[in-house]
Parts: sequence; structure tokens; C-alpha cells
Amino acid sequence: MNYFAHGQAFIDEPYFLAGTAVPDWLNVVDRKVRVRAKHAAAFLDNLDRVDPDPATAAIARGIAQHHHDDAWFHETRAFAELSLALTAKIRKVLAPADD
Repeated sequence: MNYFAHGQAFIDEPYFLAGTAVPDWLNVVDRKVRVRAKHAAAFLDNLDRVDPDPATAAIARGIAQHHHDDAWFHETRAFAELSLALTAKIRKVLAPADD
């Protein structure tokens, strides 16, 4: 669902769409690997010096969009309430068994 939420408005821009998923994809592959907005910014601010490839720029813009979306969404009341409720339910299911 997270991939859809980040990318649903960009289906007509495949590289940008992929970029919106890159932070989550990397988290699936290796939870220690992070791509930050500042990493993507290097390909936006200095595109002529870093990499003039339009696909690379589109992926970088998608990564930046992902972080922009997360910045406001993770601050909403709905996100906090749903995260807390989900955490409580998971803890009940995964609670250690009494031995």
C-alpha cells in the first residue's frame, strides 16, 4: 500500500514512479541501507556536474518526493493513531507465551 500511496499520481512517469519507491525497496532489501533526500539532492542541484541522464534525475526527483510525502504524512494525527493501534494489536498477537 505504501508504494501505491507514494507513486499513484506518477504512473505516467516510470522513472519518477520508481524513485518514489526506492527508499522502501532498499528497506526491504537491507533495513540498514537508507537513501536520504540529501543524497537525491546531489542529482538535482548539480545535475550538469553529477549525471545529466534524465532517467537518473527523474529517479532522484522521485526519491525527494517520497521524503517530502513522508515528512508531512508522518506528522499527521491519523498516522500516529493508526500506528499506535496497530502496534498494540501486534504486541497482543506476538506476546511471549507463559511458560
